[in-house]
Amino acid sequence: IPYIYSKEDLSKLFKEMDSLQPSLRSPTKHLVVSVIFRMIYCCGLRPIEARRLRRKDVNLFNGTVNILESKGHKDRIVVLSEDMRELCRNYDQRVEAIHPERRYFFQSPSVRGDGMYSMEWIIPTFRKFLQTAGISGYGEIQPRLYDLRHTFATLALQNGVDIKTLSGILGHSSSGFTLDTYTHVTMKMQQEAANKMDQFMKMRL
Repeated sequence: IPYIYSKEDLSKLFKEMDSLQPSLRSPTKHLVVSVIFRMIYCCGLRPIEARRLRRKDVNLFNGTVNILESKGHKDRIVVLSEDMRELCRNYDQRVEAIHPERRYFFQSPSVRGDGMYSMEWIIPTFRKFLQTAGISGYGEIQPRLYDLRHTFATLALQNGVDIKTLSGILGHSSSGFTLDTYTHVTMKMQQEAANKMDQFMKMRL
């Protein structure tokens, strides 16, 4: 069962990311962390899809992002919200001044990986922000980076996005897979909410 981030969790998490100070060693890191994790969440991306994004894959004029050769060798197009597009525009302009000929949208200063941020960087970085934000999960369910994608999908279903559309956004091979995965997640959340309400009513009695 994934950890579904609450609005409070996300607010605290992104606040911590936005507070990162510039570094001489990595002059764009503070800009990257403010945008890459928001893009994973707001677009329902797999972390590797965000890391692999080339600059030419992100169209800041029409707000579309091309996800190429992802899981199952599938391509898809994801649409940015207006707020996310504006955030990406501001980010791109600031990074352009530092890396005018960068290949990746999120360009790493490291020479390893041809300038693409590694999984060995993104996961520990995310965990650090979870810790500073005080988000530790509950019971055996621990928050992960991938759970930003799960949170996007769960909230999309709760807000009326149909399974076929959501399946396309997530890049799933079938709507049935999306339905099986996220119906289970939302039912688990409903059961937890019912249990909490039951405990509350017993306390009142």
